[in-house]
Amino acid sequence: MNKLAGFLVLLSSTSYGHNRSLVVRSAMIKKISNNMNTQRCPQSACSTNKCCKGPRGNRGPRGATGATGIGTTGPTGPTGATGATGSGSGPTGATGPTGATGATGATGPTGPTGPTGATGVTGATGATGATGPTGATGPTGATGATGPTGNTGATGPTGATGATGPSNLNDQLFINASMMYNESAQNPTASFINVYAGSDNPLIAWFLDEPNVENDTATIGTQFVIPSELDTTQPVTLTLHFFSAAVLSAGTIVNLDVSTDYKAAGEELGSTAPATGFAETVPTGDVIITDPTPNNLRYYTVTISLNPLLMVGKTWGNVLTRRTQVALDSYSGAIFLTEISIQYTRVAS
Repeated sequence: MNKLAGFLVLLSSTSYGHNRSLVVRSAMIKKISNNMNTQRCPQSACSTNKCCKGPRGNRGPRGATGATGIGTTGPTGPTGATGATGSGSGPTGATGPTGATGATGATGPTGPTGPTGATGVTGATGATGATGPTGATGPTGATGATGPTGNTGATGPTGATGATGPSNLNDQLFINASMMYNESAQNPTASFINVYAGSDNPLIAWFLDEPNVENDTATIGTQFVIPSELDTTQPVTLTLHFFSAAVLSAGTIVNLDVSTDYKAAGEELGSTAPATGFAETVPTGDVIITDPTPNNLRYYTVTISLNPLLMVGKTWGNVLTRRTQVALDSYSGAIFLTEISIQYTRVAS
């Protein structure tokens, strides 16, 4: 009886978990034997209803299952034995990654040269490259021997006869110092007496001083008759003749202007209309002057070209000569105009 009561208590305190493991609710287990007297009572005690056993009653209904307790998971059991290898091969697993390339081994010895292959066909010719620079000319070779003279060729036709040239009748007229004049109509302003030692032969000329702002140089004029035989189709030139003296002058350059005018009978001359002033003014350009030895003179000429077409039909001529300003290295001394000459070609008769 004692054992049965303990079993019922144990049975009512157990339940199965989700994995059908036995869960013991140990908190509800008690020794029921402490509250029950399982010894048989003596018959004499039945009258007192103290311990007399009555008939067994019916089994009461099973109590409700208590709440599932939460216990800690027990340790993992030992690994079971390996099962037998299954039949047939399973699928091949994926290929693993390629391992790192190992170090290159030492180069082996060169093998023997194989036989030369057959020559292939010649490829197409490439484009011609740019022409290089011409090399230096080599030395001239020796002149070869003169070949035999060939036959004389036929005479060509005679060309047309050219125009008749001048008959070499070049001529000139001259004007000396005594035939010139200045603004005051004076006689020549320079006279050189002792140029030729022991001689009383004087040389006369006209001063042409260096021009300046305050006192311009003298203007020397003259007039002449245009020769009737002067050929206005040929060049006409005018030459100035002058001296320089030893005066220890500064500078070396002289410039002169020559102004000319030409008129026929009955025409007006001057600067007021209907006159037109000078027909032309021609500069000489730079003339280099060098002082002579003391007591001597140095003789110079300078020639300019005149326009002969301005003389067509004219009979009278006028010439004015003067020095002009020089920008640099102007000759500071005077020069001395002594002659004027005009060169022309005479018309052939």
